[in-house]
Amino acid sequence: MNKILIWDLNINLLNTGGPAGYLYNIHEFLKNREELGKAIFFLKDILEIKNVDSRFKSQHSKINRILGMLDCLSIIGFWRFFRAYKKWFVIDTNEQIANLDLSQYDAIHFHRSTDLCAAIDLLKDYKGKVLLTSHSPQPLSYEMLDNIPFGKRILCYLFLDKMLLSELKAWNRADYLVFPVEGAIEPYFVEPKMKAYLESHYDKIKYCPSAILDEKECARYGLREKLNVPENVFLVSYIGRHTAVKGYDQLKRIAKAVLSERSDVYFVIAGNQSPMKGLQNPRWIELGWINYGNEVIANSDVFVLPNKETYFDLVALEVMRQGTPILMTKTGGNKYFLKYGEENGFFFYSYGDINEAKEKLYHIIDLKRTGDLKTKACNIRKTFEKNFTIANFVERYYELMETLLK
Repeated sequence: MNKILIWDLNINLLNTGGPAGYLYNIHEFLKNREELGKAIFFLKDILEIKNVDSRFKSQHSKINRILGMLDCLSIIGFWRFFRAYKKWFVIDTNEQIANLDLSQYDAIHFHRSTDLCAAIDLLKDYKGKVLLTSHSPQPLSYEMLDNIPFGKRILCYLFLDKMLLSELKAWNRADYLVFPVEGAIEPYFVEPKMKAYLESHYDKIKYCPSAILDEKECARYGLREKLNVPENVFLVSYIGRHTAVKGYDQLKRIAKAVLSERSDVYFVIAGNQSPMKGLQNPRWIELGWINYGNEVIANSDVFVLPNKETYFDLVALEVMRQGTPILMTKTGGNKYFLKYGEENGFFFYSYGDINEAKEKLYHIIDLKRTGDLKTKACNIRKTFEKNFTIANFVERYYELMETLLK
């Protein structure tokens, strides 16, 4: 059996989005599966390094809002940018990995471009295969700029080219670039250097659709009362970063149009209000950072994924797991779900077309009134069970690795 090392040295495995949540789900699944545990190894487990939850919690959201109002020069955004920028130029050493013999592994799988960049010197004599999964909804260099308002980014653009070269250096060291689905590559085409690289190294690209743990569905009662949302209204939810690439600005435009026309619709939003703020409307409820996202999803009539660009959003799988229909843009990795259609609870609109999004939302409201939405909610849960549990993923992953390591 091939031995695969997951390089999670600088990633805290947490039940969240991005590489942290992706690896957390795999790690938790493998814990009690001894046979599988002999094939996939996590670097931090070997080094006995614990995962630490350092996320900004909801109890600090008031402080966060005050700091945001005072931060007129975007000092916090610049600090986040330069902290991230430094990651491109950190070098991992033998001492950090306790002089671990990497040659015992047939493949090493990295889950951030910065991590592979930092480990390149350690891989100098490594003969196995190196894989990279980027997890970013755009070039990571671009994503780092999202913390800073557009008008104040000029200083950071001076560093962009250097970051892109480092990112491409990592991509070039990888033997294979593993994406979840074909559409996940799309956001990288906005950067000419990356587009040219991908088009000239197409043989390096492999696909393995993501998955998450199959947990019990949350109860569909209690939350509305807690949030003071009437039981008879239509509830729309969104959980995620408040950034343009995630489509948060477009979601506000959609909600503004809907809320002005209908009194029977509420929007419940989770995620820190940074760098963008929410609408000032009593039927637009911002929860900040929360640890009960599944409960919000389960008590919603529909979840909106308004992405401008997207990789393969794990939150889409979390929504499917709760049996809640999804309204999403036809962008990037979202397009993978087109094949399942409305009959299975997937509804689509074109990014930027506010009127189309609004009309599609009204169509979903009508489906709830007729009772048809309940059938579609059941179908989206069945689609998850059949295709997107970790058990499904591990089977796909092993098949891929066996092919690549022949």
